[in-house]
Amino acid sequence: MIRFFSVVGFLACICAGLLTSPSSAGAGEICELSVKELVGAARVNEPVRMGIPLPKGVVKDVSELSLVDAGGRPIPCQFRAITHWLEDKSLRWVHAVFQTSVPAKGEVKVKLVKGKAASTAGKMKVTAAGNAVTVENGVLKLVVKGPGFNLFDSAWYDPAGKFGAEGQIVKPHGEGIVLTLAGKAYKPSQDSKVSVEEQGGEGAVIKVEGRLASGGDAPFTYVCYLHVFQGSPQVRATFAYTNASGTKPADHVKMEDLSVILPTTLAGSGRVGGEGKVFAGKAAKIAAVSSDRSVISLDGKEAGAAKGKSTKPKTIGWAALGSGKKSLAVGLRWFWQMFPRAVEADAEGRLRAGLFANEAGKPLDVYMGQGRTHYLTFLFGGGADAQLMDF
Repeated sequence: MIRFFSVVGFLACICAGLLTSPSSAGAGEICELSVKELVGAARVNEPVRMGIPLPKGVVKDVSELSLVDAGGRPIPCQFRAITHWLEDKSLRWVHAVFQTSVPAKGEVKVKLVKGKAASTAGKMKVTAAGNAVTVENGVLKLVVKGPGFNLFDSAWYDPAGKFGAEGQIVKPHGEGIVLTLAGKAYKPSQDSKVSVEEQGGEGAVIKVEGRLASGGDAPFTYVCYLHVFQGSPQVRATFAYTNASGTKPADHVKMEDLSVILPTTLAGSGRVGGEGKVFAGKAAKIAAVSSDRSVISLDGKEAGAAKGKSTKPKTIGWAALGSGKKSLAVGLRWFWQMFPRAVEADAEGRLRAGLFANEAGKPLDVYMGQGRTHYLTFLFGGGADAQLMDF
């Protein structure tokens, strides 16, 4: 049998393939998948997205695939064909999207089999109109626009699915992704395009691509993928940029800051995670200024510090606003590893994720053709402090 595993961590599932020696498998069984929780926080209906390689000649189409639990009961799962074997056009690699519950420090095993997939009771609704895409998953409603992309132009959280004024957390705004070069701000251009990359009963992927521009100057291109899951308050974002300017290898620009800024209707209640402790104030920030030092500030004053490389803490790298059912948190994967970084909840209700943070005071030389990918997770609603752990 071929076994693979997925690690459930800081608001995300990090998917890694582990290939062991083949052994006998039951009729119709293709492989076993193991989902492990390493941080110590119980996960309930945690979204999992992972890639699975398949042997040649086993499956021709994703409609032949099904996911079952240890007892053989079908699990709702969304499959997407990624690549095929050249020789017989059978599936070589697929993506699977499903949800599972894992005890703290526990493990759950599921099996990929040939058979009829479980029907989903999902409430995913994706609507493309004009230059915007609206996604509803039962508890979230998000509006993502192309021109002037600002991450979420509007966002609601409502477990009842009504999405009225009381549940609105983000209103139309002019912030979002902000790049600073030589004191000049660059934002997604008006010719940015939004599209639906993937859509199914268990999730949707929205893609936005364009340039980071200021007037007629647009040195960077970017692409952003937003992953939304059926019935989940989590949204995962992948943001990648490339320096498309210059004509020679030595040409470069000095990046002073690259941040995602999201204004919200939440103000006056900020929180960040320290090493095993939550720091709270009207405003809160944690900034990784080196690989082994992150400075924590409350209401503009230093309130503590956290290590990184020496202790590898699993509770830093996130910030949250609000409380109870009306809250929003953001977490950055590889927070101290990719210093300088920062996450911040300010007193005016803005949530900031500093992908390359100006708190370190030293710019980054980005040469022609260079780029970087960043991973963020947003959590709407209550329970942020308990779930925001290291990826």
